[in-house]
This record gives sequence, C-alpha cells and structure tokens, in this order.
Amino acid sequence: MELRSVRNDLTLLLNRHNYLHKGTQDKFLIYTDYKHEYTDSRGIRAFVPRKEASKPEILAGLLEVIGSGGNAVIYYAGHAARRGAGKSTILEEERKYIEDGIGFAGPPYLITSDGARIYGEEFYAVIKKTPLGRTITMVFDACHIGTFFEGVIAFPHVYRAHVDVEFKAPSQPEVRGPQAQLIFVAAAHFGEGARTFKQGNDSEEENGAVTVLMDKFFAAPLASRSAQVLVERLFKNCYEQQQRPRIYSLLPIVGDFELLP
Repeated sequence: MELRSVRNDLTLLLNRHNYLHKGTQDKFLIYTDYKHEYTDSRGIRAFVPRKEASKPEILAGLLEVIGSGGNAVIYYAGHAARRGAGKSTILEEERKYIEDGIGFAGPPYLITSDGARIYGEEFYAVIKKTPLGRTITMVFDACHIGTFFEGVIAFPHVYRAHVDVEFKAPSQPEVRGPQAQLIFVAAAHFGEGARTFKQGNDSEEENGAVTVLMDKFFAAPLASRSAQVLVERLFKNCYEQQQRPRIYSLLPIVGDFELLP
C-alpha cells in the first residue's frame, strides 16, 4: 500500500532531524509497510530499524512517545479516507486498498497496513496523556485530514492563509492554566487531496507537497519563521491544486515555529 512519495518523504525527515545509524537512531520510532534503506550524513548506508505500520503497533508507539519525556514530532504520510462505517481491505499483490462504507459519509481516518482505521478520538485517547509543559507537533500529509480531530480536540488557535476565505473559525474557549502544547499541521482540509510535487522530471523524486515545502521553509534564510508565515507559504504553493493547509494549536505559537522546539 506504499505511496510513491513516502520513501522520499521519510528520507527528507531523516535528513532534517539528523538521523545517524548507530548514533541517533534511538530517538526515532519508524513505522512503515516496506524496508527503508538510508544513507546518513556520515555516508553509512543501512536499513533503518522499523516496525510494521499496523494499528496496534502505531498506537503502542504513540504511547511510548508520550511516556518518553521531552518534546516530540509525530509525522504521518500515507492514506487517509472518509467513509461511513465499514472496513478497509489491503490487496497485498496489487499494493492498494479497497473500502466498504458510504463514500464521504464519515469523519476522516488513517488507514494502517493491516487494513484497520485510526480515528481522531483513538489518536487523542493516547496523546491527551502528554505531561504538562511538553510540546507534541503532529504533521499529517494526507488527504481529508483537516477535520481529523474535529469534535475531539478544541483547538483555540488556527493559523490559515489570509486569503483562505472559506474558513470559518469555530467558537472555542481560550485555554487557561498550565497544560501541554499540541500542534496539528494538516496538509489538506476535509474533501481535499494531499498533492505531491516532483523536484525533477524523474518520478522517483516525488514528495508530498506539504512535506517538501516545509523542508524548504526550514532550510531557507528567512527573516521570520512564524506559524503564520509558514501557512501562507504552504497555501500559496498548494491552493491551485485545491489544497488548503492549516495549522492548529492548543496554545499560541509564539516566535519562530519549529517542528521540535
């Protein structure tokens, strides 16, 4: 069920966060449905340690991240869908999936390698255990994902492009008192696809649009790296393909936005 862009997206993230074989690999939990070979900055090429991207493994991994101490980035690149009650079936030989349920009838969900579905409330049941003072940044480069936490997490702060006129901010109470910071970067809104970009003519260079744009954002010498500046740049490059990235947070994102503060 592997998407063509996912291998390249994972390589970008490993580069961005300085993954080193036999060096920093203990700081990463990687879940894929394929074996990923990677050359680190020292020139060492090897397969990264990974676990199967099944629903039980992913939820167990989330719990491990929350209990590990410190801030964390949770990144998802893969399939998300929005159907009513039903099931997803993985066709191994064809590397694709089919689904039951009425189309566009339900909330968005992640499709795991075992054909299971992870909904926002299941995800939040784990991450809500994040200790006070910590920051969990979630980046989901997937279709329909903008309402993944709708009705589950009341995000008082929504960062969107100024020309994103179709947006109507929900009425949410201001968060008071000490708590963890949860940040959710959604590549696409409900009903939108998460597009890919090609960095060259070779299809092997295809990446998730939001993933590669964020990588370029953090690499560029910018005067400001605020969440608002980021979302404006994402929107400018994605809107022509009917994709509206947004950033949601429990607490204000003050100053420069970093994936791992």
